[in-house]
Amino acid sequence: MRVTSKGRYSIQAALDLAFHFSGKPVRLQEISDRQTISIHYLEQIFRRLRKGFVVESTRGPGGGYAFSRAMKEISVKDVLIHAGENIDPALDFKHAVKGQENETLELFVARRFFEELGSVILNYLSNSSLENLIKGAQGNFEKFKARSSQPQPSSADVLQDSRLS
Repeated sequence: MRVTSKGRYSIQAALDLAFHFSGKPVRLQEISDRQTISIHYLEQIFRRLRKGFVVESTRGPGGGYAFSRAMKEISVKDVLIHAGENIDPALDFKHAVKGQENETLELFVARRFFEELGSVILNYLSNSSLENLIKGAQGNFEKFKARSSQPQPSSADVLQDSRLS
């Protein structure tokens, strides 16, 4: 399984919506600004998420996006699949075997391995709800905030420190 930019941005945008939803719809421009994702790309992603009933939109002033269900009911799998991401690591093997009358033992074993891996991945993605991710992040939020508020050393500082040792 290879998660593309579309998949990463979909999860990132869904988490942004989860963190910043306060009862009012969240505008895509706000997500775009916070996550530095193109507004046009977000529009494409959210159009697909809306068709998949992951999010719902409100038009007009004060409009934006909200989740169509409780966050505990929306899994990472839902977001990835409805964004159009392939989450099946055995897909290439299924295509390779299609039309082959004499599947080799090696191809059979490899295909079975990736099918089982796909089951494990699918199970993990299905059991990872947005609510669980948010809860898990809250314990680390203060550490992250403290770390990101401290001045980061420049590359010149790091280079100078490495010369001293």
